[in-house]
Amino acid sequence: MPPIWKIKRELSRVAEQLHALYEIATHPIRQPWIEKKSDKTMRISEGHSNELDVPPQKIALFLVYQLNGLSASTEITCRHLASQGYAVMLIANHAITEKDKARMSSFVWRFIERSNHGYDFGGYKDGIRLLWQWKIDPQHLIILNDSIWFPLDSNCALIKQMEQSTEQFVGAKRHTLSGIPDHEFQGFFESYFFLIKHSTWTHPAFIHYWKNYTSTSNKYLTVRRGERGFSPAMFEAQIPSEGIFSRDRFMDVMSRQDPEILKKTLFYGAYTEIDFENRSVQLIREFQATAQWVQAALLLINDVVNRRNFISSFCYPCIRLLKISLMKKNKGQLQLLMRRQFIRAVESGDLPKPDTATYQEIQTSITE
Repeated sequence: MPPIWKIKRELSRVAEQLHALYEIATHPIRQPWIEKKSDKTMRISEGHSNELDVPPQKIALFLVYQLNGLSASTEITCRHLASQGYAVMLIANHAITEKDKARMSSFVWRFIERSNHGYDFGGYKDGIRLLWQWKIDPQHLIILNDSIWFPLDSNCALIKQMEQSTEQFVGAKRHTLSGIPDHEFQGFFESYFFLIKHSTWTHPAFIHYWKNYTSTSNKYLTVRRGERGFSPAMFEAQIPSEGIFSRDRFMDVMSRQDPEILKKTLFYGAYTEIDFENRSVQLIREFQATAQWVQAALLLINDVVNRRNFISSFCYPCIRLLKISLMKKNKGQLQLLMRRQFIRAVESGDLPKPDTATYQEIQTSITE
């Protein structure tokens, strides 16, 4: 018999999916009412750049949900976005204290306070609707949320990489199923970080998607319509896309590493399957700088990333080699293991230490 927690989880999932049927039937009818209510209840206040004479050309729509007050790492994210030339539109799915507004105002263009209806994609939609209402026509629009610590390094070049991409719709990370290659029209971009260039902003597929997106507080539908719906809709419209990070790109980099780097990759790996962990321990114990050992190590790494998120599974090469300067905050088993391994690597001097505030938050996240 499966454990009680797993039975409860599955029952909760079934209940969520059943409720989704009701929302599918009623929400398209209710959406105009939902938007009118949102317009009435949203609070908009100015930040530091309210004296701009012209509308900003680069905007970052940053969605946060922090009921206990805006974190120090949120300030760091806003500061970094502003340093890259972005007017930060901080959308909070809750009220923001005046103290937090004062603290953040130097790095924020406008504060938007709304209810948590629709979670992150509900906030994304309201932010885009506001830009349409204000007749702002950005050349670059970043959309991101606070489910990640970003950046881990003040010299992070991710935004520059995304801007310099020759493609018009760029995601920080492309997710594809095992066996599906990285391709501009495959999989989906994980919803914590997008860059929308002007040709995508004005594309009929982008406008149609957001005008017709139905916000919902049903998590099952939000994932399906939001993260699993947005980028595939852009791919279907043949909008040229690039995922800066992907499993294929990760494995390509790993295939060119020397045995010592592969050994540290395994040593700092996060494994939720006992078989993977046992294979890693054995390979480290039997380490030899031979082609045969390298082949076995790469086979294990490939097996792991075909089943689990490569950024969470192998923080050491992702940060050191791919310069992936972000980290997921969620409390899943894999992510908790990853953060423990990250701290272990930092304390051993094998990975650079982030700023003090971010590092303290990462440390606290594994003890809560």
